Amino acid sequence: MPGRRAAARSRRTARAQARIANAAAEASKAPKPEVKVNPEEFTPALYNEPKLVERLAGAFRRALGDDNVVQVPQIMASEDFGEFSLDHKIPTTMFWLGASDPAKLKASRESGVPLPGLHSGLFAPVPESTLRTGVKAMTSAVLELMKK
Repeated sequence: MPGRRAAARSRRTARAQARIANAAAEASKAPKPEVKVNPEEFTPALYNEPKLVERLAGAFRRALGDDNVVQVPQIMASEDFGEFSLDHKIPTTMFWLGASDPAKLKASRESGVPLPGLHSGLFAPVPESTLRTGVKAMTSAVLELMKK
């Protein structure tokens, strides 16, 4: 059962979801929706196990080069990947794979205008280099973790 703060946050979230659903229905002249929120349903926090992070970061640096592996600041985001740890019983870590055109990334950094994110319809990864790098990263991770 959630604590008082979590319960209050859940109620605020439920009210916000209802407002959004009602506004969308009104804007599209659709019937008012019935909004049901189950506070027991939630996405757990993703916990990147520090020892695993360091181990895989080393493998990525060896496979991809030091300049191609960066540590990013922690963020608060919802990500269902946290489910895989089975409530922290299994060490997990999630890494991000750069997929943007280097020229667009440079322009974004210079202008301060962020590139479209992964869940945006405007997200435009560079397929060949992204797949090549992703396969290399995952292969290096598996080989590292299969060591005794």
